[in-house]
Amino acid sequence: YGTRTDWMVIGPFPNDQAFSGHVAVYPPEKGIDLNGKYKGIDGAVLTWKEHHQAGELTSVDFKQIFTPTENVCAYAYGTVTSPEEKKVQLRLGTNDSGKMWLNGALVFDYPHDGRVTLDRNIIPCTLPKGTSKILIKVCNARLDWGFVFRITNEDGSPTKGLNFGLD
Repeated sequence: YGTRTDWMVIGPFPNDQAFSGHVAVYPPEKGIDLNGKYKGIDGAVLTWKEHHQAGELTSVDFKQIFTPTENVCAYAYGTVTSPEEKKVQLRLGTNDSGKMWLNGALVFDYPHDGRVTLDRNIIPCTLPKGTSKILIKVCNARLDWGFVFRITNEDGSPTKGLNFGLD
C-alpha cells in the first residue's frame, strides 16, 4: 500500500474530555525541535524518539509506543523529498481525532472519533520540489489509538521518486 510507518514520535500530551487536546496547541505545533524537551501528562518529560513499526502493519499503533493510552494526544513527524513539484494526495486515517501539517500549514483537521482506515481522508495538495515537513497529531479518547498515512498520485496510484526521512 505504500504506507509510511517510520516516524519521529512524541507524547503523550493531555486530551481531557471533549477532545480538548485536539484544539490545544502543544509545542510540536509551534515548531519542530527534535532535541526539545516538553512537559507531558503528570509532569513527565517528553522527548522525540525514532519509531519503526515492527512487522507488516500498514499503520502506526501509538498504543504500542506510549503510556498512558487513553485521553491522550501524540505527534508523528517525518520528511518527504520530491525531485520536482507535483500534485499528490495525502491519505490519512486517524483514531480518534487528527490534524496534519505540511511545511507548517494545517492541511487536515478531523475533530471527531474515528477509526484507522486506509484512505479514509484524502487531501489533495501540491508537494513542492525539495524536502517537506509532515507533522501528524492524533488524539485518543479510549481503546485503539494510531494512524495510517501514505502519499499517492492524484489518481490514487503509487507515487514514484519520493524519499522519506526522519530529520
